[in-house]
Amino acid sequence: MIQGSGSLNSSELLDANGLNLAAFTGVSGPIIVAGALPGLDCGSVTLLVQLNSVYKVVSIGKKSGAWTTLYTFPSNAPAGASAYTFVYNSGIYTGQAISLTGMAYHASGGQDLFMWGNALFYSPDGGTTMLLVTLFPSSSVTLMHFTSSSSDGAFAFITSDFTEYYGQLGASGVVRLTTTSRIPAPGSTFKPFFDDAGALWELTLSGSGTAFTTSATRLDTTSAVQFWNLVGGQVCPYAGIVFDAPWDASLVRMYVSF
Repeated sequence: MIQGSGSLNSSELLDANGLNLAAFTGVSGPIIVAGALPGLDCGSVTLLVQLNSVYKVVSIGKKSGAWTTLYTFPSNAPAGASAYTFVYNSGIYTGQAISLTGMAYHASGGQDLFMWGNALFYSPDGGTTMLLVTLFPSSSVTLMHFTSSSSDGAFAFITSDFTEYYGQLGASGVVRLTTTSRIPAPGSTFKPFFDDAGALWELTLSGSGTAFTTSATRLDTTSAVQFWNLVGGQVCPYAGIVFDAPWDASLVRMYVSF
Protein backbone atom coordinates (compact mmCIF):
# COMPACT_ATOMS: atom_id res chain seq x y z
CA MET A 1 0.00 0.00 0.00
CA ILE A 2 1.59 3.27 -1.14
CA GLN A 3 0.93 6.77 0.14
CA GLY A 4 1.89 9.91 -1.72
CA SER A 5 1.19 11.54 -5.07
CA GLY A 6 2.19 9.57 -8.15
CA SER A 7 5.71 8.17 -8.25
CA LEU A 8 7.29 11.20 -6.56
CA ASN A 9 7.48 11.50 -2.77
CA SER A 10 5.66 8.17 -2.38
CA SER A 11 6.34 5.57 0.27
CA GLU A 12 4.80 2.35 1.50
CA LEU A 13 2.08 2.84 4.08
CA LEU A 14 3.42 1.50 7.39
CA ASP A 15 2.14 1.54 10.94
CA ALA A 16 4.02 2.94 13.94
CA ASN A 17 5.93 -0.34 14.26
CA GLY A 18 7.00 -0.35 10.63
CA LEU A 19 4.53 -3.08 9.61
CA ASN A 20 3.02 -3.04 6.14
CA LEU A 21 -0.32 -4.64 5.30
CA ALA A 22 1.18 -8.07 4.61
CA ALA A 23 3.07 -8.08 7.91
CA PHE A 24 -0.02 -6.94 9.83
CA THR A 25 -2.27 -9.62 8.34
CA GLY A 26 0.34 -12.34 8.33
CA VAL A 27 -0.64 -13.21 4.75
CA SER A 28 1.87 -13.12 1.93
CA GLY A 29 0.62 -11.06 -1.00
CA PRO A 30 -2.73 -9.76 0.31
CA ILE A 31 -4.99 -8.52 -2.47
CA ILE A 32 -6.16 -4.91 -2.11
CA VAL A 33 -9.57 -4.87 -3.76
CA ALA A 34 -10.33 -1.18 -3.14
CA GLY A 35 -9.49 1.75 -0.91
CA ALA A 36 -11.37 4.84 0.22
CA LEU A 37 -11.06 7.94 2.38
CA PRO A 38 -13.94 8.81 4.74
CA GLY A 39 -15.21 12.13 3.41
CA LEU A 40 -12.72 14.94 3.86
CA ASP A 41 -11.02 13.13 6.74
CA CYS A 42 -7.50 12.30 5.61
CA GLY A 43 -6.57 10.96 9.03
CA SER A 44 -7.33 7.36 8.06
CA VAL A 45 -7.50 5.06 5.06
CA THR A 46 -10.08 2.27 4.69
CA LEU A 47 -9.20 -0.80 2.61
CA LEU A 48 -11.20 -3.72 1.30
CA VAL A 49 -8.73 -6.63 1.10
CA GLN A 50 -8.85 -10.29 0.19
CA LEU A 51 -6.79 -12.64 2.37
CA ASN A 52 -6.79 -16.31 1.36
CA SER A 53 -10.25 -15.93 -0.26
CA VAL A 54 -11.63 -14.08 2.79
CA TYR A 55 -12.72 -10.44 2.41
CA LYS A 56 -11.89 -8.03 5.24
CA VAL A 57 -12.27 -4.32 5.89
CA VAL A 58 -9.11 -2.88 7.46
CA SER A 59 -8.00 0.65 8.22
CA ILE A 60 -4.87 2.49 9.22
CA GLY A 61 -4.94 5.75 11.14
CA LYS A 62 -2.26 8.23 10.20
CA LYS A 63 -2.42 9.81 13.65
CA SER A 64 -2.58 6.58 15.66
CA GLY A 65 -0.24 4.79 13.25
CA ALA A 66 -2.07 1.49 13.81
CA TRP A 67 -3.62 -1.09 11.50
CA THR A 68 -7.10 -2.24 12.55
CA THR A 69 -9.31 -5.05 11.24
CA LEU A 70 -12.81 -3.61 11.24
CA TYR A 71 -14.85 -6.43 9.73
CA THR A 72 -14.51 -9.93 8.29
CA PHE A 73 -17.06 -10.91 5.66
CA PRO A 74 -18.67 -14.34 5.76
CA SER A 75 -18.02 -16.57 2.76
CA ASN A 76 -21.73 -16.64 1.92
CA ALA A 77 -24.61 -14.19 2.17
CA PRO A 78 -27.69 -14.88 4.32
CA ALA A 79 -30.21 -17.02 2.44
CA GLY A 80 -33.53 -15.33 1.69
CA ALA A 81 -32.34 -12.03 3.16
CA SER A 82 -34.51 -8.93 2.93
CA ALA A 83 -33.20 -5.42 2.26
CA TYR A 84 -30.73 -4.06 4.83
CA THR A 85 -30.27 -7.38 6.62
CA PHE A 86 -27.72 -7.29 9.44
CA VAL A 87 -24.71 -9.51 8.63
CA TYR A 88 -22.63 -10.74 11.56
CA ASN A 89 -18.88 -10.26 11.63
CA SER A 90 -17.34 -13.61 10.52
CA GLY A 91 -20.88 -15.04 10.43
CA ILE A 92 -21.77 -18.38 8.88
CA TYR A 93 -24.52 -18.35 6.26
CA THR A 94 -25.73 -20.72 3.54
CA GLY A 95 -26.75 -18.34 0.77
CA GLN A 96 -24.95 -17.21 -2.36
CA ALA A 97 -21.14 -17.00 -2.22
CA ILE A 98 -19.91 -13.42 -1.77
CA SER A 99 -17.60 -11.83 -4.35
CA LEU A 100 -16.54 -8.19 -3.87
CA THR A 101 -14.94 -5.79 -6.36
CA GLY A 102 -15.30 -2.21 -5.09
CA MET A 103 -15.90 0.21 -2.25
CA ALA A 104 -16.68 3.90 -1.72
CA TYR A 105 -17.84 6.29 0.96
CA HIS A 106 -21.03 8.20 0.28
CA ALA A 107 -20.26 11.59 -1.26
CA SER A 108 -22.22 13.48 1.39
CA GLY A 109 -19.38 12.85 3.87
CA GLY A 110 -19.42 10.99 7.14
CA GLN A 111 -18.93 7.28 7.74
CA ASP A 112 -21.50 5.84 5.29
CA LEU A 113 -19.53 3.16 3.43
CA PHE A 114 -20.68 0.95 0.53
CA MET A 115 -19.03 -2.25 -0.73
CA TRP A 116 -20.13 -4.20 -3.77
CA GLY A 117 -19.64 -7.07 -6.17
CA ASN A 118 -22.40 -9.64 -6.67
CA ALA A 119 -24.20 -7.87 -3.80
CA LEU A 120 -24.34 -4.40 -2.27
CA PHE A 121 -23.34 -3.95 1.37
CA TYR A 122 -23.68 -0.86 3.53
CA SER A 123 -21.89 0.15 6.71
CA PRO A 124 -23.11 3.21 8.66
CA ASP A 125 -19.94 3.39 10.75
CA GLY A 126 -17.08 3.14 8.28
CA GLY A 127 -16.81 -0.65 8.06
CA THR A 128 -17.44 -2.00 11.57
CA THR A 129 -21.14 -2.85 11.17
CA MET A 130 -22.39 -4.46 7.95
CA LEU A 131 -25.82 -4.61 6.32
CA LEU A 132 -26.75 -6.46 3.13
CA VAL A 133 -28.65 -3.93 1.02
CA THR A 134 -29.45 -6.25 -1.86
CA LEU A 135 -28.23 -9.53 -3.33
CA PHE A 136 -28.39 -9.63 -7.12
CA PRO A 137 -30.53 -12.40 -8.65
CA SER A 138 -27.58 -14.32 -10.10
CA SER A 139 -23.98 -14.75 -8.98
CA SER A 140 -22.95 -13.74 -12.51
CA VAL A 141 -24.57 -10.30 -12.08
CA THR A 142 -22.23 -7.73 -10.51
CA LEU A 143 -22.35 -4.03 -9.74
CA MET A 144 -20.42 -2.12 -12.42
CA HIS A 145 -20.75 1.56 -11.42
CA PHE A 146 -21.77 3.25 -8.16
CA THR A 147 -22.42 6.95 -7.63
CA SER A 148 -23.84 9.09 -4.83
CA SER A 149 -25.09 12.62 -4.28
CA SER A 150 -23.02 15.12 -2.31
CA SER A 151 -26.13 17.19 -1.53
CA ASP A 152 -28.25 14.52 0.16
CA GLY A 153 -28.36 10.81 0.98
CA ALA A 154 -29.18 9.55 -2.52
CA PHE A 155 -27.16 6.92 -4.36
CA ALA A 156 -27.52 4.96 -7.60
CA PHE A 157 -25.80 2.10 -9.37
CA ILE A 158 -25.91 -0.01 -12.50
CA THR A 159 -25.31 -3.75 -12.73
CA SER A 160 -23.68 -5.89 -15.39
CA ASP A 161 -27.11 -6.84 -16.78
CA PHE A 162 -27.68 -3.09 -17.36
CA THR A 163 -30.29 -2.60 -14.66
CA GLU A 164 -30.24 0.74 -12.82
CA TYR A 165 -31.12 1.16 -9.14
CA TYR A 166 -31.74 4.13 -6.86
CA GLY A 167 -31.63 4.38 -3.07
CA GLN A 168 -31.50 6.75 -0.12
CA LEU A 169 -29.60 6.55 3.16
CA GLY A 170 -32.12 5.52 5.80
CA ALA A 171 -34.60 4.01 3.32
CA SER A 172 -35.89 0.45 3.62
CA GLY A 173 -34.59 -0.72 0.24
CA VAL A 174 -33.46 0.22 -3.25
CA VAL A 175 -35.66 0.92 -6.28
CA ARG A 176 -35.24 -0.38 -9.82
CA LEU A 177 -35.38 2.59 -12.17
CA THR A 178 -36.12 0.35 -15.15
CA THR A 179 -38.56 -2.57 -15.29
CA THR A 180 -36.35 -4.43 -17.78
CA SER A 181 -32.64 -4.52 -18.53
CA ARG A 182 -31.54 -1.98 -21.13
CA ILE A 183 -28.81 -3.37 -23.35
CA PRO A 184 -26.82 -0.46 -24.88
CA ALA A 185 -26.32 -0.22 -28.61
CA PRO A 186 -22.99 -1.46 -30.02
CA GLY A 187 -20.27 1.07 -29.29
CA SER A 188 -22.30 2.73 -26.53
CA THR A 189 -22.42 2.66 -22.76
CA PHE A 190 -24.28 4.58 -20.07
CA LYS A 191 -23.74 5.42 -16.41
CA PRO A 192 -25.76 7.25 -13.75
CA PHE A 193 -24.43 10.40 -12.09
CA PHE A 194 -25.71 13.13 -9.76
CA ASP A 195 -25.37 16.82 -10.55
CA ASP A 196 -24.58 19.51 -7.97
CA ALA A 197 -28.27 19.98 -7.21
CA GLY A 198 -28.75 16.28 -6.41
CA ALA A 199 -30.66 15.37 -9.60
CA LEU A 200 -29.91 11.96 -11.08
CA TRP A 201 -28.85 11.81 -14.73
CA GLU A 202 -27.88 9.08 -17.14
CA LEU A 203 -24.75 9.81 -19.19
CA THR A 204 -24.59 8.01 -22.53
CA LEU A 205 -21.34 7.71 -24.49
CA SER A 206 -21.38 6.51 -28.09
CA GLY A 207 -18.31 5.88 -30.19
CA SER A 208 -17.66 5.23 -33.85
CA GLY A 209 -14.08 4.95 -35.02
CA THR A 210 -12.11 7.78 -33.42
CA ALA A 211 -15.17 9.97 -32.82
CA PHE A 212 -17.56 9.80 -29.91
CA THR A 213 -20.60 11.70 -28.68
CA THR A 214 -22.15 12.20 -25.27
CA SER A 215 -25.66 12.94 -24.10
CA ALA A 216 -27.40 13.16 -20.75
CA THR A 217 -30.98 12.34 -19.74
CA ARG A 218 -32.50 13.25 -16.39
CA LEU A 219 -34.04 10.25 -14.64
CA ASP A 220 -37.41 10.50 -12.91
CA THR A 221 -36.60 9.08 -9.48
CA THR A 222 -39.74 10.53 -7.85
CA SER A 223 -42.17 8.47 -9.95
CA ALA A 224 -40.06 5.34 -9.51
CA VAL A 225 -40.04 5.69 -5.72
CA GLN A 226 -43.79 6.42 -5.62
CA PHE A 227 -44.52 3.34 -7.73
CA TRP A 228 -42.25 1.19 -5.54
CA ASN A 229 -44.02 2.42 -2.41
CA LEU A 230 -47.40 1.61 -4.00
CA VAL A 231 -46.63 -1.94 -5.11
CA GLY A 232 -44.54 -2.61 -2.02
CA GLY A 233 -47.39 -1.77 0.28
CA GLN A 234 -45.44 0.78 2.30
CA VAL A 235 -46.70 1.06 5.88
CA CYS A 236 -47.70 4.48 7.19
CA PRO A 237 -44.68 5.78 9.16
CA TYR A 238 -47.04 7.03 11.91
CA ALA A 239 -48.85 3.68 12.37
CA GLY A 240 -47.11 2.96 15.68
CA ILE A 241 -47.55 6.32 17.41
CA VAL A 242 -48.95 6.23 20.95
CA PHE A 243 -50.27 9.38 22.65
CA ASP A 244 -49.83 9.52 26.41
CA ALA A 245 -51.70 12.36 28.17
CA PRO A 246 -50.34 13.11 31.66
CA TRP A 247 -52.47 13.56 34.74
CA ASP A 248 -53.58 17.05 35.74
CA ALA A 249 -56.69 18.81 36.97
CA SER A 250 -58.42 18.88 33.60
CA LEU A 251 -57.14 15.74 31.83
CA VAL A 252 -57.76 12.05 32.37
CA ARG A 253 -54.85 9.76 31.59
CA MET A 254 -55.55 7.63 28.52
CA TYR A 255 -53.75 5.84 25.70
CA VAL A 256 -54.73 6.46 22.12
CA SER A 257 -53.11 4.64 19.22
CA PHE A 258 -53.85 4.26 15.54
